[in-house]
Amino acid sequence: MDRNLPGVEGSEFVQALRKDGFTTPVIYLSAKNLDSEVEEGFLRGGDDYITKPFNMKELILRVKALLRRTTKKIEDGTLVHRDLVLDKSSRTLSVDGKIVDVTKLEFNLLSEFILNKNSVLDRDYLLENVWDEGEEYQYRTVNVAINRLKEKIDPDKTKDYIQSVRGVGYKLC
Repeated sequence: MDRNLPGVEGSEFVQALRKDGFTTPVIYLSAKNLDSEVEEGFLRGGDDYITKPFNMKELILRVKALLRRTTKKIEDGTLVHRDLVLDKSSRTLSVDGKIVDVTKLEFNLLSEFILNKNSVLDRDYLLENVWDEGEEYQYRTVNVAINRLKEKIDPDKTKDYIQSVRGVGYKLC
């Protein structure tokens, strides 16, 4: 993230993202190199800070190190997206640190979204991978389940975790 963006200061943008629950790692690449400017970048939610001009190899090493520290491993039984934490071993969901009761279907649905967080999932895929085999289900079944899940994880409709992609399916945001 550059600090000098057209129309917005980069650290203010990151601060707004953090306030909305986004936890994506951020490295600033900036010409702003005063101690107070670097400190401001960290205080507003940055994870690392590199001043320009910079060494490309160092940037790559810092990105790899940051990803190692911040990427959640599926093997540990925990799936994380923004402020959603699914603990697969205890089958619990917490949203912003608070436990939220979800059904087995809702838990599995959210797991599928987190595991495929960069993809749009169509209703056929969800029916095949989340619902029990041997039962006949309709697309409406998927819509109803997703709407119930959205209501539980975002009752005030401010976080917009799951978005509908018209004519295709749903994606995790």
